[in-house]
Amino acid sequence: NCIFLQKTSHVLIRMIKQRRLVYKIPFKLEVVKYAKEHGNRAAERHCGPPPTERMIRDWRKQEDQLQKADKSKHTFRGHAAKWPQLDVAMKE
Repeated sequence: NCIFLQKTSHVLIRMIKQRRLVYKIPFKLEVVKYAKEHGNRAAERHCGPPPTERMIRDWRKQEDQLQKADKSKHTFRGHAAKWPQLDVAMKE
């Protein structure tokens, strides 16, 4: 953990840099299922923060996309191609 010192107006704030955690899609879907039955806050307590309540809310909004996605992935990375036909032509 790196410690950063940040000065805002006249107060010196100590900030600790934390690593971002990565969750696979099956775990996200499991948490969403639990949250549907018991609520977001209960799911946070059950699965332990993190994931936070905010993350669980976002995952519940993405549930349809998560179910359709490749289960070995972590998340939706990258953007959809603007010209998919051009990509196909380039591969050929």
